[in-house]
Amino acid sequence: MNIDKKLNDMEPKDTPLLVLGYILLGMMLLLPATAEASDNVVYLNQTGDNLELNILQAGSDNSITNLYNTTSKATLSSTNAKYDFRQDGIGNNLHLYTSGSNTVQIVDTQGDSNTVSIDCHGTYCSAGVLQLGDFNVASIERS
Repeated sequence: MNIDKKLNDMEPKDTPLLVLGYILLGMMLLLPATAEASDNVVYLNQTGDNLELNILQAGSDNSITNLYNTTSKATLSSTNAKYDFRQDGIGNNLHLYTSGSNTVQIVDTQGDSNTVSIDCHGTYCSAGVLQLGDFNVASIERS
């Protein structure tokens, strides 16, 4: 039985169901087809040698913090490590505490609120920060 025959053979008692179906279909068509993430938080607490870590956070609230205490700095402890962080757009918030020897940290934040705080402890520890656009605050401590 095709849909035309079903519609032609409808009885008045079937009409409310048809109207309800059209209302539901109309409501679904009005819903936006896009979704947006409100957060993209990375929690870090890392220990181990010879690590190469690359993180890109694109859009929205951008935060990198400690795994066990979200108000504390992300903790990275490694020898012979390279950390590369990039945050593009909106919240941009990165706080790192690193320790170990022969470590390189590169931070690139572009657009919006931009805050970077790095504690770099150990032998041959280097850190570089590039911030483009908006509120830009950077702090690097080496010891």
